[in-house]
Amino acid sequence: FFLHFVVGWSASFAQMEGRLDDAERLAAESAVMRGRMETRDAESVFAAQLFMIRMAQGRLHELVEAVEHYIQEYPLLAPWRAALPLAYIAAGRDEDAAAKLEELVAGLAEIPRDFFWITAVGALAEASGKLRHAETAAVLYDALEPYAGCIVQVGYAGCLGPVVRLLGLLAAARGDRDTAVAHLETAVAMMEATGLRLFETQARAELDELATASA
Repeated sequence: FFLHFVVGWSASFAQMEGRLDDAERLAAESAVMRGRMETRDAESVFAAQLFMIRMAQGRLHELVEAVEHYIQEYPLLAPWRAALPLAYIAAGRDEDAAAKLEELVAGLAEIPRDFFWITAVGALAEASGKLRHAETAAVLYDALEPYAGCIVQVGYAGCLGPVVRLLGLLAAARGDRDTAVAHLETAVAMMEATGLRLFETQARAELDELATASA
């Protein structure tokens, strides 16, 4: 049991550091160990680990059907519902993603304030930022702003990175470029300090994108 946690967390750290091949190998090893213990959530935890890894690899479109399956399998787990817009975006289904995003943000108050709340809201924020969806971005920005100094860690299943980076994406979606730049610069500094290179690279790329758009 404890060795399994060591392997699972090693997978998460590898993902955060951008060592995605290592992350996938360790996640698979962790899944085998969970299977030996016959835990009911072995398959879904591995799916969540793969979701984080595939998102970083630009291969999230491969998991659309899996996300839809786990929404049906675990209807009370908000993060799977919140993950669907991101999967749709990756599959080039922006209209479907926007419709689902709007539906979920309209019901934001109904998401339980439990262990998974910030994961679900963080996933919605990522989708809102990618879609440049100003209306949902405003709602999600207000929800996440009190947690600007936090990092969204989904247990050992993986990490969505610093909240302040998400705030930067949401500010950009609302058209507030100066605030977006300030948030993303803070995210870069935070990730440099913590060594979480995956999110440092992402934030730097998003800063470059803002600079190019304003040039």
